[in-house]
Amino acid sequence: MSNTTAPVSHSELRSDTTRSPASDLNPYYGRHSIVNDGARYPTKPLISTKGWTLAQLIKKSPNFCPVDRVRFDDPMLIQTIRMYEDSGAPLIIEGFHEHDSWPTDLFTLDWLSEHGKPGAFARNVHTWADFDLPLSELIHKLRATPVYANENETERLYGKDAECPHEWATWLSTSSVLPSDLLPHGTNDYLKYLSVSSFTLCGYPYNQLRSE
Repeated sequence: MSNTTAPVSHSELRSDTTRSPASDLNPYYGRHSIVNDGARYPTKPLISTKGWTLAQLIKKSPNFCPVDRVRFDDPMLIQTIRMYEDSGAPLIIEGFHEHDSWPTDLFTLDWLSEHGKPGAFARNVHTWADFDLPLSELIHKLRATPVYANENETERLYGKDAECPHEWATWLSTSSVLPSDLLPHGTNDYLKYLSVSSFTLCGYPYNQLRSE
């Protein structure tokens, strides 16, 4: 598969020397960009999160802060959600996959590869080239990609938003495992009041991409 992009007219390659917390954390940090008609587009961000820690990130910049977490089976879950909604602070609810009713065979990449739409849309983050490819090929490439980037790699794919399979959406909305307030078109979903229907449920099986 080619890693090239369409020719860019009147372009030049520039080095971006702007420093950031990332550059302090990673000695290999560097970035090039293509300037096309006055707009700058990154082309090859030489950055890796290897060795990073949450404590380092928080210490490096006041813009970073930890996000509180709560277990799905916490008896105070609903009250906690309400408190964080009122304050506007983010909250991570974790552990739903450990619920006794969670269908472990349904929410997997193998199931998605077999039953999902066969096509996928991906971006090579080194070249910013977008292209279509078979979903099975994308999953294979993602599983084979090392966790951390290196200076010599030319391809690292990002699977762009894919439509949630009907079977996944149905289970989430009918299983009663997730609070209804958290579901699309649930009690707190203001999008359901739009005059034009909007479907926003997307799947991000990132942990399985990395672990399987």
